[in-house]
Amino acid sequence: MAALHPAHSTQETHFLAQGPQFLWLLMIAYVAVLLLANWFDVRLVNFGVLIIDAGTIIFPLSFLASDLLTEVYGYQWARRAIWVGFIGNMVFMLYGLIITHLPNEASSQPSMMFDQIFSLNARIIIASTISYFICEPVNSLVVAKTKLWLQGKHVGLRFLGSTVIASGLDSVIFTLIAFTGVLPAPVLFTMMFDMWIVKVIVECLGLPISTYLAKVLKQKERLDVYDGNTRFNLFKWRINYTTADNQYMASP
Repeated sequence: MAALHPAHSTQETHFLAQGPQFLWLLMIAYVAVLLLANWFDVRLVNFGVLIIDAGTIIFPLSFLASDLLTEVYGYQWARRAIWVGFIGNMVFMLYGLIITHLPNEASSQPSMMFDQIFSLNARIIIASTISYFICEPVNSLVVAKTKLWLQGKHVGLRFLGSTVIASGLDSVIFTLIAFTGVLPAPVLFTMMFDMWIVKVIVECLGLPISTYLAKVLKQKERLDVYDGNTRFNLFKWRINYTTADNQYMASP
């Protein structure tokens, strides 16, 4: 985190000398999950009585990555990851639109099928992008704020609470935009609820892993950033943490 000011302790000197080792990996994983979820959202899946899109299965991993980014590196880095993910989504969608409008052999059945799939997927990507741009900041905001309120304690509870709130919003916004007029109203609302439940279940199953990773990352990076001085404005890019925001040695 090059924006941190000159350090005055052993762990801060170590951090400034070597930089975050795993920040780039988390950001890449975060964007990759978003793109995968968008591509597979077009495929509906039945799990017994549950009706969801295939992207819902993998999408909670973006919340996991966002939780870790916010918990260890701070909201400002999570906010930057949100913007990188948004740009990635835009490039993905625009490239797909360009490809589907390029000249095509009339006899090419696979190309025609691809165009049909992408035309449906474009609406889903738009729905996903809108819901993402609302819900991902909410998820990181809840993690950062509750970390301050609870003084860094109850990491698992904070991760779960942020996912319950953000995934609920995401399921409602995404389903209404992506499938209104495509699915009957009863199926639409059932799907909305099922998506929320599946995301919460995936978060619960992954909670031991996410809390363990948060602990390990803090130890490896010697970082535990608190957003006491952060302005929670989504439309900012700059990282301006100081060494006072890193409370690794004072963490519970």
